[in-house]
Amino acid sequence: MATDPLATKAQLAEAWRPLTSTEQTRADYWLAAASREVRRRWPDVDDRLAAGDLKELDVSDVVISLVLPIMQTVDNDGARSWSVASGTEQRSVNMGSGGSGERFDFEDWMLEVFLRQAAPLPAGAFPLPICYDHLFESKERYL
Repeated sequence: MATDPLATKAQLAEAWRPLTSTEQTRADYWLAAASREVRRRWPDVDDRLAAGDLKELDVSDVVISLVLPIMQTVDNDGARSWSVASGTEQRSVNMGSGGSGERFDFEDWMLEVFLRQAAPLPAGAFPLPICYDHLFESKERYL
């Protein structure tokens, strides 16, 4: 099993912003951690990449999308809200609880990359209106 991260710090910086030296160290850890999580869920990911069954950029998109929310909030890890005021301007932010409680939350589009299937679209069936037209006709006639 390969242990190299499935995405690079350069790709993370392209998706977000240039990384500081502290963020570079954090990025090393989180990119490796997200890659390990992907490999735990899909142990054949490296074989599929080598065979061309998966595209490297698709997999790195998934890893970057898993790491970005962590990198953006690492300075205020555990915080539920914050506010900033300057003169007459003020901004307050309330953050969610973090979803399912897992460290990495895989969204539907991420699963589609590995499962090779699109999420099912909602389907509905509606009767043809022709056979129901009589329901709206009035049987009474006014003179």
